[in-house]
Amino acid sequence: GGHKEGASQGLNQAPSQGEVERSYHLYAVQHPPAPTRGKQKREVPVGSMLACEHTFVSWEELLSALRDFAFGQRGSDALRYNAAMALLDADAIQPGSFRMWRGGTWQDTVKMIREYPILGAGLGTYHTIYPTYAHTENLFGLEYAHNDYLQLLAEVGVAGTALAALALAWGVGRAAGRYRRGGPTDQIWLGTWGATCAAVGVTSLVDSTLSVIPNAIMVAGFTAAVAAHASLDHPPLRFWKRLLALPLAAVLAGLLPVLVPLARASVLDAEAHRDVKLGRYAQAVDAFRRAAAADPLNGEALPYFGDLMADLYLRRIDTSLGGWRTARARAEDLYVRAGRLSPWDGYARAALGRLRRAEGRYPEATAAFRQAVSLDPYSPRYRLWLGEALLSMGDRRGAVGPLREAARLYPIELLVIEHHVGHDTVYAQDQTDLGEAHRLLAQLGEEAP
Repeated sequence: GGHKEGASQGLNQAPSQGEVERSYHLYAVQHPPAPTRGKQKREVPVGSMLACEHTFVSWEELLSALRDFAFGQRGSDALRYNAAMALLDADAIQPGSFRMWRGGTWQDTVKMIREYPILGAGLGTYHTIYPTYAHTENLFGLEYAHNDYLQLLAEVGVAGTALAALALAWGVGRAAGRYRRGGPTDQIWLGTWGATCAAVGVTSLVDSTLSVIPNAIMVAGFTAAVAAHASLDHPPLRFWKRLLALPLAAVLAGLLPVLVPLARASVLDAEAHRDVKLGRYAQAVDAFRRAAAADPLNGEALPYFGDLMADLYLRRIDTSLGGWRTARARAEDLYVRAGRLSPWDGYARAALGRLRRAEGRYPEATAAFRQAVSLDPYSPRYRLWLGEALLSMGDRRGAVGPLREAARLYPIELLVIEHHVGHDTVYAQDQTDLGEAHRLLAQLGEEAP
C-alpha cells in the first residue's frame, strides 16, 4: 500500500522532464511480468516511483498508480495521455473511458476567445488555428473544441454568439407561449421538440453536435414539422407578413448557384490527387486549375497544386500551363496565395520553404520554415525541414535545436497515428523522417532526446 501511495504521489508531481517518466511507463507496459525497479535521477524532481533506489513495485501496483495519475487533475496533459495509452495497451481500462484531455482543449479555446473576443477568429477557422494555441502536443490535430458554445465564441465572438442567442431566445419564447396556450396535442409536439433541443444542447457541452450537418438538419427539420403542426389551426398569414420571408427565399435561391461550384471544386480536387498518384500529371494540372477556379477562396487546396507545379519544375516537365521553367513561379504564387487565404495554415509556408531550399535559397527557406513552425509548433516535419535547411546553410549549431525537437515530437505523432489510424503510409513516412532526424543528430555528434 505504501508503495502504491508513493508511486501515485510521485507521478502527480508532474516533473519537468516528462520524457523520463513516459519512457518508464512504456517500458513497463512492454515488460508486464517483471518487477519494476525505481531509478534515481537527482537532477530531476521526480517522485517516489522513480527516486527510490532498490525499491520493487508489483505490476498491479504500477497499473494502479498509472490509473490514479491518468484520471487525476495534476500533471501535464501530454504525460497523462501517455499514461492512459499505456493503460489501454495493458487492457487495464476500457476504450472510451479516458476523457481528461477535454479540459486542456477548452483551456486552449479560451485563449482564442480572449484574443478575438468581439468578432471571433472567423467561422470555420477552429481546426486551422488550434495548433497555434494548443499546449497539448498529442491533440494538435483537433477539428473541433468538443464544446459547441466555446467553439462558437472562438469563431464568431461575443457579437455573433449574442445574435445567435437572441434568435434562439425568440424561438424558445414563442414556443413556450404556444405550449401554455395550446391543447394536449400541441403540448406533446412542443414538449418533444423542447426535449430534443435540450438533449442536443446538453450534448453540445462535451461534444460538437451542432457542427455535424446531419444533426443540424435533423433539428431544423423537426423544428419545421412542429411549427407546421402548431400553425394548422391558425388563419393564413397576411400578405405583408408573408413578405418577411422574401429575404430567406432570396438566400435559398442564391445558395444553389454558390454550392454547385463548391461541390464541383471538391470533386475536381479529389480527381487531381488521384491523377497525381497515377502519374497523369497533365490531367492533374488541369483538374487542379479548374478546382481553383471553381472555389477561388479555398486556401487549403492551393498548396497541393503548388506542390505539383514545384515537382514538375524540379523534374523539368512541361504542362498545359506552359514550359517547366514557368512552373517555379506558378508554384511560388500558389503558396503565397494560399498563405493569404489561410493565414493560420503553416503548410503553405513550409511548402514554400521546401521549394526555396531545392533552389538553394537557404536564408529564404529557413525564414519560411520558421513561419510554419510558429503557426504549427507541434508539427515535427516542419522542425525537421528547418533543421535540414540550416544544415544546408552550414549552421550546424542552429540545426541542433529543430532536429532535437523533431526527434522529440515524432514519437508523439506516431503514437497518435497508431491509436487512431494504424500503421498506414503516413505512419511509415513518419518513421522514415524520425530515422532521418536521428541520423542527422548523430552526424552532428548529438544524442536524440
